[in-house]
This record gives sequence, C-alpha cells and structure tokens, in this order.
Amino acid sequence: MATHLDDNSSAAKGASVCDEIAAALEGDDDTLHLAGVWNGLVARGDGLAARVLAAERALGRARARLDVIDARWDGTDSAFGRATLDASKGNRKEPPYSTFYGKNPPSTVNDFGVAREVQFGRTVISVLDADPSSPLTTEWKPRWEADTDALSAAVKVRDDSIRAEAPLDVEVALFIADVNTEVDRLEGDLLKIFPRQPKRVASFLEPLRRAKGGKRRRKKDDGDGEA
Repeated sequence: MATHLDDNSSAAKGASVCDEIAAALEGDDDTLHLAGVWNGLVARGDGLAARVLAAERALGRARARLDVIDARWDGTDSAFGRATLDASKGNRKEPPYSTFYGKNPPSTVNDFGVAREVQFGRTVISVLDADPSSPLTTEWKPRWEADTDALSAAVKVRDDSIRAEAPLDVEVALFIADVNTEVDRLEGDLLKIFPRQPKRVASFLEPLRRAKGGKRRRKKDDGDGEA
C-alpha cells in the first residue's frame, strides 16, 4: 500500500515529507508514540539539506569566479598573441610568435579548457624566464604569472567544491533509503493499530502520495463549498 520516495529525491523534499508524516502522527492520540522517529528524520533531513545547499552554493560561487578569471586569462592570451605577432612583423612562422603559438593560435588556446590553459601559461612563463632581458619578458611575465596563478587557484577551488559534493550525495541517498524503510515499518504499525481500516491507515501516508504527484482527495479546506 505504502508509496515510497523516489531514490533521487532531495534531502529537503525528504525532510518535508517526514515533517508532514510526523504532524499526522501527532494529530491522533493512538499514533502519537510513533512521531518521535519521524521528528528525528526531519532533524536529520534538515541538517543534511542545509549542508547540501551550502555545498551547492559554494560550487556555484567557485564556477562563477572561475568564469571571470578564465575570461581574464583568455584576454591575456589574446593580447600576448598580438604582441608576439607584432614582434614577428606579422609573420606567424617566425619567433617570437612561432615560439609560443607555432602549434595553436591564441584563439585555439582560448578553447583549451582551464586545466590545459594553466599548463600553457606555465610554459609561457618558463620560456619568458629563459630570456629575462627581453622586452616581452619585462612587459608580459608579471601579467602571465598573475593570471595563471589566479586561474590555477580558481580551478582548485572549483574541483575541491565538486569533490565536497560527492559524499553528500551518498548521505542523501542513504537518508532517502532510511525514510523508505521507516515508511514500511510505519505502515506495519498502523495496520496493527487500525486493523481493517485502510482509509485511516492511508491518511497518515498521504504526504507520500502528494510527494509523488498523486491525486489529492478533496478536503473541507480545499474549497469544496463547505463553510
């Protein structure tokens, strides 16, 4: 009889369903003693949902920051490409342009992806270091170092934020599984308390039907015309 939460339900949704079930159990003296378990699940789900939200926001902030820093890095790459092309008198087959962009033009480097862009930036800095007196080194090394260091740090924060979400996903899955186990246990208890009263048993499990999108039975406070 009992309906269960979907395996991919969120902690917030699970906590809300548990809260409604707890309220239903508290509304009947015969079932009041069963509410404690469900209030415990509410507290667990709320705490987990708060941690999930914090992790999601941290990842969102990390991605937003990475987008901005990556765009700045791309701008440095494009500007440096123009500077090396000018220094090569417009000849893409001559150094210094060919030294840095012989395999890929700046527009292609911009599409490398952030991890590979960091690697490219480190290579540029290493090549510039080999000729410290070069005007290119004097003008561009500080910018490349600043932007590449910032990009590398932003990538690390993004990656750390992604890794932080993984164990929370496991915790949520375990929480939903535990809720569904308690649903089965609750149904068994209710059938003992209210034998041969399926509608009364179902009334305590109505929050699960609503969570699944099931059709609600009309209530007196749902606008059925009664005062």
